[in-house]
Amino acid sequence: MWIVTVAAIIIIFTPFVDAAAARAITGLLLVFFVPGYVVLAAVFPQKDGLTNVERVILSLVFSVIIVGGVSFLLGYTSFGLRAAPIVACTSIFIVGGSISAYVRRRSLSSERRFAVSVPRVSDVRRAIPRWGPTERLDKTLVLVLLVVLVASLVATGYLIATPIGGAYSELYLLGSSGKASEYPTNLTVNQTTNVTVGVVNHENANANYTLVVTLDNATVATRSFSLANNEQWENSVAITPDRTGQDMKLSFLLYEDNNAAPLETTHLWVNVTN
Repeated sequence: MWIVTVAAIIIIFTPFVDAAAARAITGLLLVFFVPGYVVLAAVFPQKDGLTNVERVILSLVFSVIIVGGVSFLLGYTSFGLRAAPIVACTSIFIVGGSISAYVRRRSLSSERRFAVSVPRVSDVRRAIPRWGPTERLDKTLVLVLLVVLVASLVATGYLIATPIGGAYSELYLLGSSGKASEYPTNLTVNQTTNVTVGVVNHENANANYTLVVTLDNATVATRSFSLANNEQWENSVAITPDRTGQDMKLSFLLYEDNNAAPLETTHLWVNVTN
């Protein structure tokens, strides 16, 4: 399990690794199997209690629940729903679960301890003729379920490797609490207010950006920077209003390579007083 986790971290976080197939395979294992498996290994370290088929199915179910819960909690933090923090948190969970599973298995005798074993072809061939009608039906249903699960995983992997929507850039604002809320709405003329602005490059190539901040169409701040593919820029931008007014539109416009039209825009409504 640690090998899969380390491989996923290297492939996802290393800039020079650019293999869609490898990312899809390791990502699917990290999301759909490994977290649930380490939980079952810690809760059921003994041989009896669960069959191999039950372990596989429950590992898939628990993995989806665990990663879904991690993603839900990250959505309420400044990290947001991005691949890097999800992989990092999931990896920490896997390491903790693996250590717990190892300790629990070591407390059992080797005869009672669960271990992954690969059945030999000859054993499978000898077992097939002994299946009764009920067993055949049960095993057929299990086989159908596994085929459906594998097909779902393959489809998900394809979507990960070839995301819908093409290249894009992400622009977002964070308030004083580091979340997408509590933005400054009351400013003072000629006094500086800082707003945290974030940009993420999903253009599948290096990009040169220019961030322009306007107050009722008058420029009050500009920032220029370059990002590699999937790189994030998050900084505090100083804004100093030069006139007063009510319900003024504070706009954030993101340009790429000095294009006339902005890639992304967002805005706040503010009041500026003396």
